[in-house]
Amino acid sequence: MVNDKRKLLKTFQIIFLILLINIFLSLFSFNAKSNSQKVNSITLFINSFPYKANIYINKTYIGQTPYILRDISSSKIEIELEKQGYITFEKTFEIKDKNKYESIFVYLQQKNFSFAILEKANLNINKKIYDSPIQIENIPNGSYQIFKKGNTIYFIHDKTKFYISLLSYILTIGLTSYGIYSKDPGYFIFAGASLIISIYFIFTTYFPTKVDYKINLNPLIKEDENIFIQAQTLINQMQYNSAITLLQQLINKFPESYYVPHSIYYIAFCYDALKNYEKSKYYYEQLLQNYPIIDFYDISYYSLAKIYYEVGLFEKSIQYFQNILFIDQDTISMDAVDTFILLNYLRIYLSAFKDYKDEIAYYFSKVSKGKIGILRGEVYYYMALYLLKHDKKDEAIELLQRIIKDNLTFVEEATKLLSEIK
Repeated sequence: MVNDKRKLLKTFQIIFLILLINIFLSLFSFNAKSNSQKVNSITLFINSFPYKANIYINKTYIGQTPYILRDISSSKIEIELEKQGYITFEKTFEIKDKNKYESIFVYLQQKNFSFAILEKANLNINKKIYDSPIQIENIPNGSYQIFKKGNTIYFIHDKTKFYISLLSYILTIGLTSYGIYSKDPGYFIFAGASLIISIYFIFTTYFPTKVDYKINLNPLIKEDENIFIQAQTLINQMQYNSAITLLQQLINKFPESYYVPHSIYYIAFCYDALKNYEKSKYYYEQLLQNYPIIDFYDISYYSLAKIYYEVGLFEKSIQYFQNILFIDQDTISMDAVDTFILLNYLRIYLSAFKDYKDEIAYYFSKVSKGKIGILRGEVYYYMALYLLKHDKKDEAIELLQRIIKDNLTFVEEATKLLSEIK
């Protein structure tokens, strides 16, 4: 009897152990399967016009447009953009493994609509006559009649459907009441038909309300766009202070304008050209913080990195150059990025004696083969100083002689240094 109990207990122990092993193996295989299904993380730029729309990712609020969503590893995400006065945008976005970044731009549609008349004609609206060109804005949903008689276009809020709807409601109640009173089933048939009409108009009729239309008598003239174009002209003429004044005027007068982030960028650019690095840095940082738009993202990082190099913050400059996500060769040269990183490492060594030997060797090898234009003289000069510190006099002299021979930048500095070391 005792042996039987021991055998039974041992059997239960074996079964329990097998169950534990199976649970462990199941969990392991689930994790392995889950890990195998993960995609590489990417960065997603989310933007809209107008700006400052609320963003919901998988029903969770994360911020306002424009926005950078980093380290996405899900294969699909649900995006919702919401802004007062505009139709909510919803979309399921699929992440592609091969891309390092993706960009979404949404043009939000207003709940109210507008239309413009550009041809030569008169417009009759609410019994008032306007000359074209003209644009009517803030038009709510509803039924409208738009027709032309002679040279006059009529815009009338059509209330016919509302009155038909109201009549069908009254008719339904009347027929139903009379059918109950007379006990005649025929009236109920008519009441049912009237009810169907009533139900239809419930979903298609907008109650007439007093509408304050916004009348734009100059639809072809957009003041914010005109100011921006004028500022760009001044920038091309190198009248940077005047351009800054106009761009700040645009930002203050039209805070919802499409050109606000563009204006911030060009203000930073103007201050950079004026060598007012502190103000330039401020506006670039404001742009990255408040309007991280893909069009300006990397050029702002690039410009900030150059400013940090100019003011001697070399390690921070390297960090900003390395934060550039992608390179558009039309605006930023990869060779230029590599060159500035090399110059930063050289200047760190010459000022703080931190020797990034491997990094300097790697970037100098890349830069020597690249197209670096006006920066070549600066690279050769600081590389010569670096080589002299490492007792490589012949190599340093060769670089200095190249500067002089090719008439590169830093000719005076190279000539002076060459005379000192010979």
